[in-house]
Amino acid sequence: FFHYDNLDDYVDLMACDLRERYLEIRKKGNTSLWTSMSENIVLELMSVIKRFQKRIVHFEKRDEVEITADIQDAVATSLNSKYDLHISREFTMGRAIKKLGETDLYIYAEKDGHIIDYAVLENKYIENFTNQYNQLMGYLNPNFEFGITLSMNKEMPLENGFDEIEKRLKNIKGAFQPIEIQRVGKKNTLMIISEHVVPETGNRMKVFHLIFQLYDKERKETAILARKK
Repeated sequence: FFHYDNLDDYVDLMACDLRERYLEIRKKGNTSLWTSMSENIVLELMSVIKRFQKRIVHFEKRDEVEITADIQDAVATSLNSKYDLHISREFTMGRAIKKLGETDLYIYAEKDGHIIDYAVLENKYIENFTNQYNQLMGYLNPNFEFGITLSMNKEMPLENGFDEIEKRLKNIKGAFQPIEIQRVGKKNTLMIISEHVVPETGNRMKVFHLIFQLYDKERKETAILARKK
């Protein structure tokens, strides 16, 4: 599904055996490698985020709702055409204190009249990560395969942003306390994957933690300097 230019950016995300297979298949010119739906969905989202980050000036003034709508518009066609998935915004489900909550993005399939739940994505500024995680847990019933947090970061460099998310995850207690936290990618700055136990079933569920990087203080200052000369 992916061009090598896209997949090569995610070699560090692959498990060791998968990485070896990919590098071998890469030489043969065959990319039919990704089989996990969670990996497919996450990579599609990361591809959109990567494109958006090239236009940081355009997105830095947009709020959570606007950026969520932009992501939905950008990823909906590829998810549907490649994997027959649907994506909805502000879908009512789960808990928001005493009433139904509204998910930021809800990813699902519909086959023969049956709904298959895949993932819920919650999008907030990084300083609200703990609330974001807890809100996501209110939506992720046992029917889902995994969850996603997307943290918009205007406050700090990328590595520091993942440091902050890791720290917040380690401080979460209670029923949805992460039992495993893994950082992946070059300098551990591609994503964080956490796992928790689903209370109703005792099964483990993954949550992929992504960052939409909107912090570029040094580049902005340099650009201002260049315009003054």
